[in-house]
Amino acid sequence: MYLKKRICNDKLCTRKLANRLLPDIPSKKLSALCELFKVTNEQAHRAMADVKATTQIFSKMQELLQYAEITDLEKIKEFEKTRPKDVPREISHTFSRVLF
Repeated sequence: MYLKKRICNDKLCTRKLANRLLPDIPSKKLSALCELFKVTNEQAHRAMADVKATTQIFSKMQELLQYAEITDLEKIKEFEKTRPKDVPREISHTFSRVLF
């Protein structure tokens, strides 16, 4: 609720997506994802800088998701809700091969 109004925006969490896409990386915090995806966060922990970095990371995650034919918002939201242990191992291995 904000100003007594319900906010019903769609939302995604890059940390949750990272848990599913990249289960083998030790940290899913923003700075670790920036390093992994080679994204520069000019002013870490400042709202606008973190938003810009998160947007770039999400864009790179979308590229990975295309390999699994997870291409539209509904499919991405469904994938995000999947328990990490239920994500087929071959999917996360594919993402790891693409990144590394």
